[in-house]
Amino acid sequence: PNHLPDVAAVRDDVADYNASVAHFDACVGIVLKALDDAGLVEDTLVIATTDHGIAFPDMKCSLTDRGTGVFLMMRGPGFSGGQIVDAMVSHLDVVPTLLAALGHPADETLTGLALQPLTRGQPTEIHERLFAEVTFHSAYEPMRSVRTPRYKLIRRFDPAQKTVRATNCDNGGAKTHLMQQGWDDRPVRASELYDLELDPTELQNRSGDLGLADIECELGQRLEAWMQYTHDPLLSGPISRPEHVVRTTTKSLQEQQVARTARARSSS
Repeated sequence: PNHLPDVAAVRDDVADYNASVAHFDACVGIVLKALDDAGLVEDTLVIATTDHGIAFPDMKCSLTDRGTGVFLMMRGPGFSGGQIVDAMVSHLDVVPTLLAALGHPADETLTGLALQPLTRGQPTEIHERLFAEVTFHSAYEPMRSVRTPRYKLIRRFDPAQKTVRATNCDNGGAKTHLMQQGWDDRPVRASELYDLELDPTELQNRSGDLGLADIECELGQRLEAWMQYTHDPLLSGPISRPEHVVRTTTKSLQEQQVARTARARSSS
């Protein structure tokens, strides 16, 4: 990942990740072969996707494209021919897509849209904007975002948060290396605006830039309207931590990782 330093700890993490991808690919191959052997290929829609970005710093549990821009691969009726579609889509589109594949109309309460028209090139986009959110992971970090094909606005809703919430990043070599360099002391801003054409890695925050003031204002209004539409509890103030959730700290997470590593070594 080009936002992380090219050091041994990161390369080791990436190597482990690539090994996991290879294992996943092999398992998918087993499923596809079983469908072929059973003669079910023409009647089966296969969907491969994931729920968040790679579990590296500033990826999973973030609202950058590195966190929300997951892969979505489909094969089956209406999805064949090795096409690549660049349109913005959402996991909310999966259920309407399944309903369309079955010949059923989508319920009007669904906010997603069927993806089949995109494979025919008409239209080339089905969404003008997409929204995303984070509230809790290991720690409270309420964020909301709105994304258009060119711009993204991210807003943070915890005024007490001044720096990176390191506990929301999974442990690993990349995280350990960055924390040794002071990554968890890096300040965060309440508002982030990115030009995704000129800054696809989302490293240059343009929030407050007078040249983009109109765009930031419009996106802010769109985001607030979406929060109103979804009855977002953040509109009423901070969200309390559920009683059943155990609060963790960076130290306790590191201790858990050490214990898991020790168990793995002893079992092998």
